[in-house]
Amino acid sequence: MNLTLGQLKDAYLTFLAALNRRDLETAFAVLAPDCEFRTPPHMPDQQLLFGREQVTAFFDKAFEVLPDWHIESARILQAADDVFATLDQGRVSSGAQTVQEIATVIELRDSMVVRVHQYTSWVEGLRACGLDSSISADGLNPSGQTG
Repeated sequence: MNLTLGQLKDAYLTFLAALNRRDLETAFAVLAPDCEFRTPPHMPDQQLLFGREQVTAFFDKAFEVLPDWHIESARILQAADDVFATLDQGRVSSGAQTVQEIATVIELRDSMVVRVHQYTSWVEGLRACGLDSSISADGLNPSGQTG
């Protein structure tokens, strides 16, 4: 059964809420046991993670380094059957506020996340899943509204 865009939006916002409160077990329960998770290619420590345990451990370490990091959803789009793109903003609020675009391409199978590829720009993520990159400038509202 394929998820609709509306169902994916609901699930994604639930995921983000759990991630932002550091409930990693709940957040990553949607990952298939054999999922593939690729961190952004332009990061110096790009990683390819396999399975819930590796993904959870990666984020646990990341939150130790950036304890006030949180992610706000700007837009969720459907690229194909069971392929979605999220355009988000990551924020660190301590010291000088830092904002980072994050595009995530999510592939599902049987309503479970089997592949996640992240990008450090919305344009890159949109291109990676075959969507028009001009969408990234299409009046996105980073306050949590999805469109």
